[in-house]
Amino acid sequence: MDNDNLNRPHLWPIQVQKLVSKQSPDNIDTAACLTYVTQYLDELDDKMKRYQTTYNMKKNQYLNYLPTIQTFVHQQLQSTRLAIEQKIAIVHYNYNDYVLELKFLAYNSTHQQKKMVEKLNHSKYQEEITKEEYNLLKYRISIEESSPTSLELPNENLLKTIEDQSIQQKLRDQYINIAQQAKKDMIQLYLSSAQAQMDQYQKEFNTKFQQFQVKQQSLPDNKKFNSSMITLIEQRWKNMSDGVKCVYKYKLDLLRLNSVQH
Repeated sequence: MDNDNLNRPHLWPIQVQKLVSKQSPDNIDTAACLTYVTQYLDELDDKMKRYQTTYNMKKNQYLNYLPTIQTFVHQQLQSTRLAIEQKIAIVHYNYNDYVLELKFLAYNSTHQQKKMVEKLNHSKYQEEITKEEYNLLKYRISIEESSPTSLELPNENLLKTIEDQSIQQKLRDQYINIAQQAKKDMIQLYLSSAQAQMDQYQKEFNTKFQQFQVKQQSLPDNKKFNSSMITLIEQRWKNMSDGVKCVYKYKLDLLRLNSVQH
């Protein structure tokens, strides 16, 4: 086992620690966790090789149908692959967030400083979420507008009772125009509401951050956040922003996938 892996600090997930403790209750240190994970990865690798061998055997039996089968399987697995990739990425962002938080707490900040940072973090998170929600809504609308849709008339049978075809068609056209305009108005309302919320949270964060900066300047040096603490706060915001973008990229990718398959 590589000594560098043992010397570096590790934050093992609770699930891994529980599984290791079942095997060796008195030993759940970094070495034990690393050994367990390495062995489990080896087992998964062996399973993958066996599945690959089985797949190759079956593939040779159905060579004529292989392109069709592969296309179908590929489409079905894409959403699963996206979900797995997103979960892996989120673990990465959560880990980084926890490490940055521990580094910040190591500076023994005061209770008031911690509360101040918590409020800023929450405000930053709301800003990022509403921004991505707005972008997601715009993309959903673009898909909806580009998809061919037909409006169903609720009283089609009633219209058919009108003998005059020109009047019947005129009423049908009026209904379609009204329905389409109502749909456009509703979409615009959704967009306006989402943008207003996005702008509100962006303004709130900017205001709180400006207040934070003003207060920093007014405090004596021994009560200010030092430059290293400020850097950690900014790094955590960057990681937070990347994590939120990752979640919404997954949602966008699913929308794209569904729009292509349907």
